[in-house]
This record gives sequence, structure tokens and C-alpha cells, in this order.
Amino acid sequence: MEKKYIVIGIVSIILIGTVASIGFFFFYEDIFEETIQPSDNDERYFRKFIVGNHNFSSIAYGKVNNTYWPLEIGYRIVLLGEEEGETIQVNITVLNRTEMVGSIETRVVEEREIEGGELVEISYNYVALCNETNDLVYFGELSNEYEDGSIVSTEGSWRADTPGNYPGILMPGNFIVGDRYYQEYAPEEALDRAENIGIGFTFQTPAGLFNKCVIVEESNELEPPRIEYKVYAQGIGMIADETLVITKYEYVTGGIN
Repeated sequence: MEKKYIVIGIVSIILIGTVASIGFFFFYEDIFEETIQPSDNDERYFRKFIVGNHNFSSIAYGKVNNTYWPLEIGYRIVLLGEEEGETIQVNITVLNRTEMVGSIETRVVEEREIEGGELVEISYNYVALCNETNDLVYFGELSNEYEDGSIVSTEGSWRADTPGNYPGILMPGNFIVGDRYYQEYAPEEALDRAENIGIGFTFQTPAGLFNKCVIVEESNELEPPRIEYKVYAQGIGMIADETLVITKYEYVTGGIN
């Protein structure tokens, strides 16, 4: 019953948010000296990457932080749900580890997925905060898929410093309904994109009641017409991902190196 309530809530929010999502296109300037034209498939999603006077931080400090995506060492959220009869748990942890992508020092964020009690995937995501805008910028990932405890695939891995690839935005520093942007731009591996479709609502989860939440619609140009919806809370991060909802958020000291 709780899962149905969540889905109905998201559908209602989508209907409200869509009305407001008119006429705004998100442009982002970053450290890669290229300009890419919009996709022939969907011109709503603009990709414009131009060198600007931007600085990046691999950790939040002072006023440099993203409202809906805390980048603080040891911060962890736990999401739990069910898909096709299997219990799914996803742990997202900000590690005490960095990765150089080109000339940018990024923070490594681990995403660990457990299905039916078995580890199925660990992704190491490379992100950094834009000091001027508080955008959380996505510079790539190493994705390891597991079977019986062994890595069987790295499909979906990408880096922004590979020719033809470019960084994307995981979460804008200024959330505006109607913004459309690419989260990943790696034509051979990942073309995830997002649209901000709702803001300022309340969402109930096992971890508590969250106010001033936002909702993002995500799609993948390589897998049309697949669409997913995610909900984020201020100061917490992602609290819902389709059938998964947050059950815990905490700071940990072990297992983050």
C-alpha cells in the first residue's frame, strides 16, 4: 500500500509540475573547450560546453554546496524497495577518495546495489561542485556489475576526459522548473538527461517527512522511451527513485576509503 501511495503522489506532482515546465533551456559552461549542437532526436536538451572562468571543488565547504545533493565525506543514504518481486537496496556513500578527470579533482561517490541479498553492482561516480554556481557536475563513472561475487561487466563506465565525452549536471545549484540538461554525455556509453518538473512539495518516507522537495524526470537517449522519476529533499539528497525510497541517512566513518 505504501508503494502505491508513493507512485500516486509522484504522478500528481508530475501533472502539476509539467504545467510550469515551459520555455526555459539550461546552458552550462565548464572546463571543456567544445560546443555540441542539440541532438537530432530531441532539441529540447541543449548541450553547450564552453570554457569559462569556473573553479571546482571535490568537497562541500562554506557556501559551496548543492542544496539537494550534499557532497560531504562519509555522508550516506540508504534506499529500499522492490522490483519484480525482488528486494532492492541501494547505498550511496561519499567516499574519502578523489579521482583526477583531466585537470579536475573529483570526489568519488560509491553507489552499491544489492538485489535479493546479493551484490549486483558497484558504481564509482566522479563528481565535483562548481564553486560559482553550486552545480554538482558529473565527470564520469566506473560501473562494475557482479555475479556470484565476481565482476562480469563494466558496461556504462565513462569519463569526461575521453575524446567525444563531456561532463554533465547531476543537480543544478539553482533548481528551476523547466530546466533541461544532460547528466551524462558519452555517446557510446551514456546519454542520461533530465528535466526539472516540480518543486516545493512534501514527501513521506520511512526515514521521515520531508518538505520543500523537488522532482526530476530522467530519460536516456540510448534507451527511449524509458522515463524515470526521482525526488530530492533539501540537505538530504535523493529520497525516492521510482519504487525505491529512503530509509536512512547518516554519516559513517568506516568503509569510505
